[in-house]
Amino acid sequence: MLRFDAVDCDDSTACIAFLDLASSIDEVQSFKRRSIDRLELQRGDHVLDVGCGAGTEVLAMADRVGARGRAYGLDASRAMISEARRRVQLLERRPQFVLGDVYRLPFASESFDAVRADRIFHFLESPRTALLEMVRVAKPGARIGIGEPRWNALRVEGVDRALTEPILELLRAPHGPHGIGDVLPALFASAGLAQPRIEPADLELRSLRLIHRLFHLEHRVLGAVGDGRLASGIADVWFRALEAAEHRGELRCVLPGSTAIAVK
Repeated sequence: MLRFDAVDCDDSTACIAFLDLASSIDEVQSFKRRSIDRLELQRGDHVLDVGCGAGTEVLAMADRVGARGRAYGLDASRAMISEARRRVQLLERRPQFVLGDVYRLPFASESFDAVRADRIFHFLESPRTALLEMVRVAKPGARIGIGEPRWNALRVEGVDRALTEPILELLRAPHGPHGIGDVLPALFASAGLAQPRIEPADLELRSLRLIHRLFHLEHRVLGAVGDGRLASGIADVWFRALEAAEHRGELRCVLPGSTAIAVK
């Protein structure tokens, strides 16, 4: 399973390929576009994407703020920043990509008109500390947005519920009863951001190949078999049931998510 909290210690090429695959899905493009829409960027704005990966959303924001604006992407991975810089080197107006720590953003206070982070907070040991840094570098009146999956609400439809639910419970267990996507309002409140606007950002897949690649379903189930939490025979029956459901056109795997937007 890919380690996005330690990209440079893992297979960075595979991590970049994963992000490109996810970004190619229409549904992903749609909720990422909506999350940027909610920042209400204007020409000339300065905007920051925390945990920018290979920089796809930074490019989108750069187009919105125009020549007078500035779009920055920050990531803790040297490989991701290097790839992001490579992808924009032929552009006339280049976004800026910075290697840095989400807990110590290398920017002055009140530097940005908007700050966002997408699907990185569930990797963090201290999400509140990271959010406080995002608030610090945002100007008064700036919009701050965070998008997160709700892994604890992952569901698979089209297969026997009695077989599926115990397996999903094993997969949800590490995320606890409340994943980061469930507690965004409380997290925002703890950082002094009142009444965030919460919107759904669900990802639904019907291709078993994509389900395994994006949700790491097979890897996670085999991990449960390997550590004794699940019998291998049950896993085999479930995998066959997934294949049969896809063949019937009934397979549906949904990872709920949320995007929260608030004003400083």
